[in-house]
Amino acid sequence: MTVWDELKVVLLELEGKGTLVMYPDPRVDDNRQPPFQIHLQAWATDAAESLHRRFGDDVELVVGFLRYPQRQPRRQHTGARDDIPDMDPTLMTVELDAPIVVASGHTVRGALRVHNLSADTIVICTNGHVTAQVLDPDTRAVVGCFAGGQILPGIYFRAAPGETVVVPVLVGTASFSPDLGYVVPAGEWAIQVILELEDENATGWQRGTSRPGRRRVRTPLLPITVTG
Repeated sequence: MTVWDELKVVLLELEGKGTLVMYPDPRVDDNRQPPFQIHLQAWATDAAESLHRRFGDDVELVVGFLRYPQRQPRRQHTGARDDIPDMDPTLMTVELDAPIVVASGHTVRGALRVHNLSADTIVICTNGHVTAQVLDPDTRAVVGCFAGGQILPGIYFRAAPGETVVVPVLVGTASFSPDLGYVVPAGEWAIQVILELEDENATGWQRGTSRPGRRRVRTPLLPITVTG
């Protein structure tokens, strides 16, 4: 029996538990040679430990954003993006539609209420939701986010002058910080969202602009609770 023959049975078991994020398809046997790259949910350290103990260097493991067992970042995260301006509170305000409580290492969906104080329609570009970064409310350091793939359809939320629009928000608690571990631990944290706005007056590429005709702004910090 090869390493792959043994590993694919384990992957099928983990697949049914929602433990895996990215991994080789256990139903395809062609050209399967170690090491095998496997990305697991941030909460799945027990599964990572079992895989590491059983397969050793034949698997390269990532739990959330950090390699396992080294607890080293897989790649550099973008941080707080100081190149993107803060939202102008005289033009729009953002608040939580309801308090957000999320289990450490897991993901939850909430909603933002965006109120338009300007004289122009606000158009928020999304893929069905916006994705929050988790920050330390005291230092404003980015400590975590959602770890996983996302679909990319263009879905737009509009608020005419004086109107409020509710925008879904995805809050994940996979940790960027080796000091914190694989998950953002229980406690009172904050989220911040980078909103991508249609801007009819924008011309060409500008600092903090994702593409022509659009601009990005950062929301203020909004409180969340992470539970153990």
